[in-house]
Amino acid sequence: MRIGVMLRGVDKKGGSGIYAQNLVPELLRQGSDVEWVLIYSNASQLGSFELPSRAEEVVVPSVHPVSWDQLAVPRFARRRHVDLLFHTKFTVPLRGDVPAVMALHGGSWYVEPSFYPWWDNLYIRTMMPLYCRRAIHMISNSECTTEDYVNLIGADRRKITTVPLAAAPCFRPIIDAAELARVRRRYHLPDGYTLSVSVLDVRKNVPRLLRAFHLARRSHPCHLVLVGADRSAVAARFPEIAELLDDHVICTGWVPQHDLPAIYSMARIFFFPSIYEEFGIPNCEALACGTPILTANRAGPPEIVGDAGLLVDPLDVEAMRAGLVRLLEDEPLRQDLSRRALLRSRLYTWRETGRRTLEVLRVVAGRAGKMRVEGQAPTGAGEAALVASLTSSAVWSVRSPTRCPSM
Repeated sequence: MRIGVMLRGVDKKGGSGIYAQNLVPELLRQGSDVEWVLIYSNASQLGSFELPSRAEEVVVPSVHPVSWDQLAVPRFARRRHVDLLFHTKFTVPLRGDVPAVMALHGGSWYVEPSFYPWWDNLYIRTMMPLYCRRAIHMISNSECTTEDYVNLIGADRRKITTVPLAAAPCFRPIIDAAELARVRRRYHLPDGYTLSVSVLDVRKNVPRLLRAFHLARRSHPCHLVLVGADRSAVAARFPEIAELLDDHVICTGWVPQHDLPAIYSMARIFFFPSIYEEFGIPNCEALACGTPILTANRAGPPEIVGDAGLLVDPLDVEAMRAGLVRLLEDEPLRQDLSRRALLRSRLYTWRETGRRTLEVLRVVAGRAGKMRVEGQAPTGAGEAALVASLTSSAVWSVRSPTRCPSM
């Protein structure tokens, strides 16, 4: 069985890049019986992974991502007798005889279209239904994402398997004093800070986050550490709150992953009130480090965090302020949430994500191969029941009702 993994986004810092960087090593390690072909779009991506004997990496050049997806890769896959393509982003080739599986990272274009320029919305609304129909199967990162694709885009539920993501293995409580001191010095971190990890994306709700923090500070002196961008970038992106970036707000800029576990471990609270988050890997990172979580009560966070965090309305600054004050005041609650976070984090490992993903890919590739031998065109509906029978636990226990403390 030969599976080609489409990896033009492997070097992205967030989102689908993190997904590919953590998932592919598990696929290579666990899928020792599979012939893997890692397909890159440029030579700088070569060497992204340590390759076992049954894997190879190739560069398939193209002038544009669309032509890479739709022309260059299908042509290469046909020439190299690839049995199945797996794209770690949300597109598949619309033509060609090689079946393809794609990863679904969220449907925020449909839920919050105002967050995106009109040309992004036009592209997504035109192409995404086509990709969903063409894909032989789809792997979704959360039940929130699955429901959005079924209800808003009309995707066939039988063709979607939910496989949640995880924090990288390096995320754990850091207790080494020397390491904590090193990270504290490097980023000039104060004691007992509230932490938020985000990028300059309007969905991350930075203006309301800052307003809620400053309201909470009036009664509870504290500091906020913003990881992901420097002060000038935050001020330029959100000029309406530039005056709130005072001495009590530390903007670290981009932080390499190996420093993040210590930053989480030293934080008193992790504050992640995203307006719309389909999964939210930062919440998983906080869980793995045992950091008490204050997060949004909508979309993916309640599903992921469960009873290991407080939930607030991300559009209500006063509710966010009250949540912060409650956690700042209540040390026993913080200790309880920290304990719950570490327990909850056991649900999310890349080893398990890799195992479930590989299970789906094997079933789909095997079914597609059988259909080709029988002279049938591979279709998603044809293998959906078989996938469901082998991955009945692929929709993890996070689907069960959760008891999240809510403000």
